[in-house]
Amino acid sequence: MVKKLFYPCAGPDWKDAFRYFRDEVDEFVFCDIKYRFNFENLKRFSIRDKEYEDFSFTLRPPVRMIDHTSNLKNVKLIPAEYTKFIKHKISNKTKKIVFRMESGQNCLDNFNNEEIYIFFHRGDSEGEGGSDLHFFTNRRNYDGTAENLYSRLIKKLAPISYVVSDGSNNDVIREQNLNLQDMTDAQIENEIIGKKFIHDNLKWTCVKRLNDKNGPTLVWKVFKK
Repeated sequence: MVKKLFYPCAGPDWKDAFRYFRDEVDEFVFCDIKYRFNFENLKRFSIRDKEYEDFSFTLRPPVRMIDHTSNLKNVKLIPAEYTKFIKHKISNKTKKIVFRMESGQNCLDNFNNEEIYIFFHRGDSEGEGGSDLHFFTNRRNYDGTAENLYSRLIKKLAPISYVVSDGSNNDVIREQNLNLQDMTDAQIENEIIGKKFIHDNLKWTCVKRLNDKNGPTLVWKVFKK
């Protein structure tokens, strides 16, 4: 099984996601509608890891596809994509890293069912500057461009997967009344790490804490029942 990590609305935070999971993930997919790819700014997507070196890359500009057979107005946009392969200097093992200039909801639909091993999402919001995407509930976003994201995400998660979240736009975490912002580090360690709950036939278990973003970033192991 190719272990894939998906981080929608990643912005520059993709670097942390790679650093945390570089040893166990084979393919990383980061998307953000604000990404821009040209030879002047590609250095923003450099790994800068002493254990890895660039192996190869491809750069695809956005493409508009028009289906003349059905409707002249039927235009499909294939988003810009920067794909790079890096190689571990000692083991020679390669990893694939994909950056897509695309909305999170559209990028999610590109995955096959049960293909996402790690879903990473944090630093997001409903307000200005945020995506207004809700991957942990099925309610529609403000401008009506995304809905049923939770049902769509569940289908894409592997039978045993991991969800990384700081609580941003995360209704599942909110429903557990986990007031992480008001907890001390000791309380989180003693009361949250190891905590289990069941939501929509998914069994969640908190396995560890990463560094903080908007709030404590927790890693949840998720089993499909």
